[in-house]
Amino acid sequence: MLYGKIIEELDAMAGDCSYKYLMKNDDPDTFDLDKCPYYLVTVSVDRVDFMSNLSAERDLKLSAYMLMAKGSTLMVKIDVLQRHEDAWEQVGDAIIIFVARDSKTGKAYKIPDMRPSAYDDILETSKCL
Repeated sequence: MLYGKIIEELDAMAGDCSYKYLMKNDDPDTFDLDKCPYYLVTVSVDRVDFMSNLSAERDLKLSAYMLMAKGSTLMVKIDVLQRHEDAWEQVGDAIIIFVARDSKTGKAYKIPDMRPSAYDDILETSKCL
């Protein structure tokens, strides 16, 4: 049952990460979800890999970040860490894919493409795009 609950949490966290990516230029004080021109749909929980057994007795920490955003597709990576003594160890990860849909037509909604920042190694990053 622990794994089922974790999958639900991973999907919710990936959705939150995707919405934050799309809302990064919106004013949080005036944002109205009912007037949002898009909505997100989970396409797949592409990979969930656990490197070791999870313990219900130890704290878990989830860390989500955008891997890719292009066209109408958003890809989120989540690292699953568990406390072991005084350190956090990675015990799993997941890749979850969403698509943005136009809230009026239901068709694909064009999202801002993710671009490397000045701090990224652009030659290495371009191999992944």
